[in-house]
Amino acid sequence: MWTISPTEEILIAPAPDAAYKLKAAYTSTPYRMVIETDAPDMPEDFHLLLVWRALMELASTDAASEVYVRAKANHDAIRSALILDQGPRWAMRGRVIA
Repeated sequence: MWTISPTEEILIAPAPDAAYKLKAAYTSTPYRMVIETDAPDMPEDFHLLLVWRALMELASTDAASEVYVRAKANHDAIRSALILDQGPRWAMRGRVIA
């Protein structure tokens, strides 16, 4: 079992009987881009992802459903490509039995 303490430490119980490596996915605190030279922490090919997401937010507050639909389609396509490019690599291991 594990939990996060109030001081943001990972606590594990019961105490392990040997040394183990832990592997976990996590999200860090977002980086605020405040000046024009700031850049997102992703390859430049995927920067439009942020623009399409911003358009989705704008369209939802302006009741512009056609803009929202277009922005969401473009956002989802770029996001999928980003995940394929930057996400974890999967490998299948084993023998073919047929």
